[in-house]
Amino acid sequence: MVKLNLCIGGSVLVSGLASFALAAQPIHAADISVIGYYGNWNIVRTRYNPESFLSGNDQFFLTEEATDLGPFDVEIELTGYTPNSSVELDFFNLLQNNSNETWTKFDISIGTGKGNTFVQSDPSSGLFALTTFFGPFSTPFDVLNLIDDVLGFAEVTNSGTNISFDNGSIISDRFRFRSLTAPFFVLNVPIDANGNAAFTLRQIPTGYVPEPLTILGTGMAISFGGFFKRQKAKKSD
Repeated sequence: MVKLNLCIGGSVLVSGLASFALAAQPIHAADISVIGYYGNWNIVRTRYNPESFLSGNDQFFLTEEATDLGPFDVEIELTGYTPNSSVELDFFNLLQNNSNETWTKFDISIGTGKGNTFVQSDPSSGLFALTTFFGPFSTPFDVLNLIDDVLGFAEVTNSGTNISFDNGSIISDRFRFRSLTAPFFVLNVPIDANGNAAFTLRQIPTGYVPEPLTILGTGMAISFGGFFKRQKAKKSD
């Protein structure tokens, strides 16, 4: 089986899934690139692959290190496409959690602008994430969860302009696979009269929130601990 190898800082982090093999690609006049971002994360690597041998779509790979709970906006531009058309773009996102928080959910909103000017798109605008098939798999999905069901996020909800990845636990540890999530989705992107397009992906992880009973139990343990220490101190006196 052909394997995918994606690297952060020179270390191999992911192996698996033949559908994402980075093979030689034909010459293509169009281009896709990151033109701006907002937030504190690190963009480690980007890669544009024209005309995937499996889907026939152009592919864009984005590798990031998340250093907090965001939001983190990435502005992406397409140039050199057929004017007044639309393209389907395979988007592969590899994220490493280095935020010191365990993630239980991860949201990607699709829109325009960044920071305070970000506006989530309406699917009627033509810019939206498709629910479709990529080989035998229904998109969107977390690639890592397909490799091993204890990795990544197991559940995905797609509204068209917001993709929610859920039912997972992404720890903060740069040396372990469980610190990774690898969302894959297919975007429908409308191309303007000049053959160009631009859109923004807003990424927001959700940190672990303890259950109310867990918080209550911790508070009671601390209170009892303080009480017994005071009682012990009185006896000593």
